[in-house]
Amino acid sequence: MNEADKKKKGLGALDVMVLILAAAIIGSVVMRYLSNKGSDVAEGVQLDPYVITFSIQNIRDSSAENYLEKGTVFYLEDTDQVFGTLREGTSTNDAEKFYELDSGEIVRVKTEANGDLYRVDVEASVTAEGNVDDQGRFLLAGSKYIGLNREFAIYSKYVSFNIAVTGIDKAP
Repeated sequence: MNEADKKKKGLGALDVMVLILAAAIIGSVVMRYLSNKGSDVAEGVQLDPYVITFSIQNIRDSSAENYLEKGTVFYLEDTDQVFGTLREGTSTNDAEKFYELDSGEIVRVKTEANGDLYRVDVEASVTAEGNVDDQGRFLLAGSKYIGLNREFAIYSKYVSFNIAVTGIDKAP
């Protein structure tokens, strides 16, 4: 055999290994996609309406007035899952900051800025669909654990907020 005949051989062992590895990676991506498709709502779970109360700290007063309107739908930022629909009755208080004096005493000071610099703390609530599992934990849409004092980033069509969950009750 001459050199030209040796170079015209078919696939080598390394080529076959690379093709098998590529096929395995593509197959695992497809399987993961198919298994996660529609996983926002757990199958066969009875979902009930719940009221999730939360706080938003230190936001612009104009944001509270313009973007926290009854009926606004909010989504969880990490999963794009529906968090809930804003209910009536949000409350706002002057935002407060905490300062430590040289003496070690901690004092609370309210915001004194005007206009768009004026900051508020907000208490709001949404109506959400979910259930309580056998361990007593609330699962949003039957799949996402939402607990008291947990912090989440939520968003709507126009705005996003970082919130802390302060209450979860079955809707009346």
